[in-house]
Amino acid sequence: MASVPSYMACQNASTLGLYGTAGMATTQAWAIAKARPINKVKVYSPNPDHRMAFARQTSQDMGIEVVALDNPRKVMEGADIVAACTSSLVPVIRGEWLEPGMHVLSVIPDEFDDAVFRRCHRYVYSRTPTTDYYVADPVRRPSVGYEPIDTKWVRREQRLLTKEKKAMLSDVVLGKAIGRTNDDEMTCFTTQGIPIQFTAFAYKVYQLAKERGLGRELPLAWFLQDFSD
Repeated sequence: MASVPSYMACQNASTLGLYGTAGMATTQAWAIAKARPINKVKVYSPNPDHRMAFARQTSQDMGIEVVALDNPRKVMEGADIVAACTSSLVPVIRGEWLEPGMHVLSVIPDEFDDAVFRRCHRYVYSRTPTTDYYVADPVRRPSVGYEPIDTKWVRREQRLLTKEKKAMLSDVVLGKAIGRTNDDEMTCFTTQGIPIQFTAFAYKVYQLAKERGLGRELPLAWFLQDFSD
């Protein structure tokens, strides 16, 4: 998710707006700052103590200006990139607040209101390409948690977005679709998470650990069970 600005945000994006102050907001701030020359972060949380603590710690860690705001509208004023990193089931990013050239991203589509879908020029999403999950033992299939993937969100996308606006993240990365064509476009990204991102991250950690001589080999037998008895 955090690498998406490399494909969808303006090259000179320097101001980041954040909704949320938990761990995901921290990682988003760091990752987006790697993709674009971020020199200022504006953050909002309904909890004053949380937003002040986040601003203080993140400014110290990243060495840039981080401002805690008490008005969610102010987060998007003048921001180049806006990231919603909350657990909210009601919109925190509103289409009426979008400005030319802005790139907005969210963890779940619920963080966008309908006007974001209508006003954005490009909408890129990332999720499991199939509409159903599968388990090894169908008899033990859980009664909840494995239903067709978020059909409510899919129907909402179909209702509010034209086919020309939508693209899968994989197609953008592979050059089959465009994330942004000019600095005035308002672009939008949302993700439900896909397992391959964690696999890629784990492999990178494994490579770095081997290069630095860290960790230890574990016997495969530890992870197997003998049913012969």
